[in-house]
Order: sequence, then structure tokens, then C-alpha cells
Amino acid sequence: MLPSTALPATAAVGGTATHTDVGRAGSGDGNSQLADVPTDCAVAIQTLTEGLAQTGSLKRKIAELQERVTELTQDVQQTESLKLEIDELRAQVTEVRESASQEYKALEKEKQDLQAKYDRQIGIGIRDLSPDELRALYAQSLSTASMVAKRLKEDEARRLAGLTHNEYLCPISQDWMSDPVTASDGHTYERKEITKWFLTCERNENNLTSPKTNAPLESKTLTPNHTLRQAMQTTIDNIIEGLVLEEMNKNRIGDKRRRTS
Repeated sequence: MLPSTALPATAAVGGTATHTDVGRAGSGDGNSQLADVPTDCAVAIQTLTEGLAQTGSLKRKIAELQERVTELTQDVQQTESLKLEIDELRAQVTEVRESASQEYKALEKEKQDLQAKYDRQIGIGIRDLSPDELRALYAQSLSTASMVAKRLKEDEARRLAGLTHNEYLCPISQDWMSDPVTASDGHTYERKEITKWFLTCERNENNLTSPKTNAPLESKTLTPNHTLRQAMQTTIDNIIEGLVLEEMNKNRIGDKRRRTS
């Protein structure tokens, strides 16, 4: 006779769950736990996303702060530079004040000396001068008189020179040139007049032309005409000397006539 073998129960008495039901129940609990995993991951991902967003905002804030720090650093450097410049200006002001004070003292002394010389020239204190001092005063008076006469005759000399020397007159203004310069056209002009001409050409949007020939100029280069300037001064000096001698001769003749009359 074969031994009896216990077979697994397919059903339980009194409504007890079967093996199949227990398996199904166990399987249901596992599925519930697995279903919770995506939710936890989503929450974690959302949390990380928010954290990353906050990190990006912090990075932008840090960048703004670094930029502001850079601006403040530049402002501080500029402030330090301005402080140094102010210190240099103060030192220059102090130096100028000291120089002005020294010049004032020198001018004051020169004024006193001139006042003393003037007093002597009008007769005050002349009796107290020695013969050497009188001769020096006389020579100085002659020199001063000569300089004054030359200065008074300078305008007349220029007028006379302009009558015979057209090259001494500016082609633009037709006046006596005090600072003759040669332009790229080869002609000589008064510096301020040719400079005005250049500005007029630019203002009118015209081509740069020669004021004398109306031909185009290669450049605005101006070269001082030292040779002409020296010749002009020599001519003026000669004319002044002639005018002074002429006046002296007239004075001598007038003195003789007064003596004989």
C-alpha cells in the first residue's frame, strides 16, 4: 500500500484564504510599494530642480555683486588718482605763490629804483650826484630818448616801407606782416590771416585753395619766413634812423634860429 502524501490545500474551511489568494495578496503589496517609487523620485527631482534654480539665482547675484565690487574698485582707484592730482595742484599753487611773492618784491625794488631815477631826472637830488653818476644819468637819458623816438616813429616807418615794399604787406589783408609765413603755394602771408582763410575754406566745405592764385593747395603747412622778417626789421630800423636824424636836424636848425633872433 502506497504512503499517503499531503497535497496543498486548494481551499480553506470556513472561508480561510487559499495559497492562491495569499500569493495574490503578497503580490498586491509589492505593486503598491513599487507604485510609490516614481512619486518619491518626482518629488526629489522637483526639489533638486528648485535647488538648482536657487543656485542659478545665487550665481547671478554673485556675478552682480562681483561687478559692483569691480566698479567700486575702479571708483576707489579714480579717487586715489584725483587725490594725487589735487596734491600736485596744491604743490604747484604753493610754488606759484612763492614765485609771485619773490617777483612782487623784485618789482617793488625796481619801482623804488625807477622812482629814484625819475626824481633825479626832474631835478630832485641832482645836486647830490657825483660827476660819474651825472654822466651815467645823461647817457641813460639819451638812450631812453632814442628808444622813445624810435617807438614813436615805428608806425610811420611801416607806412613808408609799405609804400615801396609790397612784399612786406599780406596779400589777404594788405596790412604790414608781423608774423610772415610761407604757405604751400610759395607765397608769404600773415599767419593769422592765412589761418582764417583755411578755416573759411573748411566752413564753406570748399577745397583748400591759394588766396592769391586760387589754385589748389597741397597742404596747410606754414613755414616761418625768417629771411623776409629780418629784411622787414632792417628796413624799419633804417627808416626810423633816418626819421630821427631828420627830426634832430630840424631841432638844431630851430635852436640856431632862436639864438640868432
